[in-house]
Amino acid sequence: MSVVGGELVRRGSCICSCVVGFGIWSRVWAVAVAVGVAFALVLYMGWISAGLPS
Repeated sequence: MSVVGGELVRRGSCICSCVVGFGIWSRVWAVAVAVGVAFALVLYMGWISAGLPS
């Protein structure tokens, strides 16, 4: 997704302005995924340190 966004930005300011809405949503998704992964990792580490079976 970020590769596609970067390619669109490189093609020109006109196209870039046309996909601003998509860029905002891709950023929202990227943040949501990053937060989800971080939360899962913290939860997993907590599960391991608690000594519970996986």
